[in-house]
Amino acid sequence: MGTDATADTRRMKPYASVIIASYHSDKTIARTLDSLEMQTSTEFETIVVNSSPETITAELVKSRYPWVIFHQHSHRLLMHAARNYGVNMARGCLLLFTDPDLDLSRYWVAHMTQAHRAGHLVLVGEMDCAQKSWIELGIHMTKYHFLLPGVRRKHFGIAPTASAGYDRSFFEKIGKFSGALVCGDALQSWKAVQSGELIYCIRGIPVRHVHGQTLSRLANERRKRGREFMLERIKAERWMKRKLRKHILLFPILPLYVLLVAARDAIGARWFLRFLWTLPVQIVGQLFWCFGELEAQLITMRGGR
Repeated sequence: MGTDATADTRRMKPYASVIIASYHSDKTIARTLDSLEMQTSTEFETIVVNSSPETITAELVKSRYPWVIFHQHSHRLLMHAARNYGVNMARGCLLLFTDPDLDLSRYWVAHMTQAHRAGHLVLVGEMDCAQKSWIELGIHMTKYHFLLPGVRRKHFGIAPTASAGYDRSFFEKIGKFSGALVCGDALQSWKAVQSGELIYCIRGIPVRHVHGQTLSRLANERRKRGREFMLERIKAERWMKRKLRKHILLFPILPLYVLLVAARDAIGARWFLRFLWTLPVQIVGQLFWCFGELEAQLITMRGGR
């Protein structure tokens, strides 16, 4: 990467557009951009949409990564609103989404592109953890047990935008991300599935996450996101009060059910010892997510939002 030949290739219309939403990412974004610089494919452009009110990120990207298309937004954008903005700038027929704090496999773009050329319109990649401490592995298991490297799943209901791809025409057909919501990638995945398109998992190119949370921060985040997720699910699936009552009554066993699903995924991915080791972290994460969902159900039962 970085040769004149590569630069000439990237000036041509790219096959794929890699879109990164950035907010105070100056300490982490080099990790992702270094990974993109080492890609075996050159058929892509990289777009960074930054909306934090600082100049460090812009200076870093422009000085070290001149091949990146950088946009500094005038005001704060939530992550999916920033991704929508990046889509407007993109030229590729394949839209690839990732985050500014990940290590990407050097084959990530190539394999995503290959799967798209084979006819798959919605793509998701496996998720690994860059750290090996108790808290980070526990957080990773809590959030991404269904996409662990090697997990034996046949069906995927959500394509997290840490490693996701959409055919450009299909993306425009189902509409852009819900920019005001943190769970916008989940809603986008639902729209894709409802349109009859399966989410295809690309094996062997996991992105490696860096989780910098404390247990208390994890609990707070999971409760808020569980609440938002359930409010949107209730609206999207048009739940009636009978179904709401049923789920409220099931609340005591839901965390256990989710943990059993995570255990199954961990066994399939050969992560079961890590699952057992980090179980206390997962219990906190899943319990607070379920508390958030319960809050959403009770709000809806009372007729509010």
